[in-house]
Amino acid sequence: MTPFPTLLVTGASRGLGRGVAVEAAAQGLSVAVNYASNRDAAQETLALCRQAAASPEQRFVAIAADIARRDDRQRLVDETLSQLGRIDALVNNAGIAPRVRADIADASEESFEEIIRTNLQGPYFLTQRVAQHWLAGTQQPLLPGGYKIVFVTSISAATASINRGDYCISKAGLAMASQLWATRLAADNVQVLELRPGIMATDMTAGVKDKYDRLIGEGLVPQRRWGTPEDVGRAVRAILAGHFPVLDRRGDLPRRRFSSTGSDPETVPRRHDRHRRQVDPCRAAARRRARVRTLRAEDRADRQVLGCGEGNAGVHRRRPLHLARLDRVDAGVPVRFRAAAVRRHRRPEDA
Repeated sequence: MTPFPTLLVTGASRGLGRGVAVEAAAQGLSVAVNYASNRDAAQETLALCRQAAASPEQRFVAIAADIARRDDRQRLVDETLSQLGRIDALVNNAGIAPRVRADIADASEESFEEIIRTNLQGPYFLTQRVAQHWLAGTQQPLLPGGYKIVFVTSISAATASINRGDYCISKAGLAMASQLWATRLAADNVQVLELRPGIMATDMTAGVKDKYDRLIGEGLVPQRRWGTPEDVGRAVRAILAGHFPVLDRRGDLPRRRFSSTGSDPETVPRRHDRHRRQVDPCRAAARRRARVRTLRAEDRADRQVLGCGEGNAGVHRRRPLHLARLDRVDAGVPVRFRAAAVRRHRRPEDA
């Protein structure tokens, strides 16, 4: 019997992890459903996976493990390999919110340590254990484009929320972890990607549902709806199907063909490796000079509007000239774009 590709999903008994597991089952993968304590919920996920499965020969198992614990992480990988025979993809989804939302001026170290152990340390070292298994070279990947690792982080990785600073820091750290593992495993046929969900309808947001129902209705999210576990599941499904074969260091679709996410090294020309910043110096210098001329013209226009001469010491206001990279997920659908920086003097109320 031809083996099926196998996916290990952490925190898959409910919420986003369940959405990922069910979509993977429909895609034709066997799935290891990790859960911390809610066995009944994990069994429900298994039942949904069996209903959605593309083949009756796919296998689904539930494995209890707390990824914040070293021994549990080791056992999780060992049991997955023992029961399913292989691992072709890992989705680091498990995470927790603070037990009590507190202003960062009052938040406790105990809460910080608990969040970091589960949301950052756990997935970081679970990824290490799975990567060690792959690097041993005992099997070949069954997914298009090689093995896959997905870090499910949050828009909180780049959005300050002073009532849950520990959570924001854990997700920002996990975003960096995804870059580190992408760089480390790129040449070893392993793709590493990060998904940043936005306002998602899960147990974690149940306590603020009324608040966000109102904000979403007022246009906080352009699509005017909550994100769902199915949204994240479909995004992961596209990754597992190999629809993102070549990405650059920052996760953009191919503009530069450097692959920091593990496409086959033989398919990427040598000129597109990490030394790829070879551009025509004359053309680059011309572009810089043109940009400087444009900025000077805008600066003169600003002075005229404000009543300042070129040599006048009056009020002189410069507009923001820098560019910012904005990574957003609206209603669970990843949207990545570049835009001129906009300085916001007021932020929406912290979640």
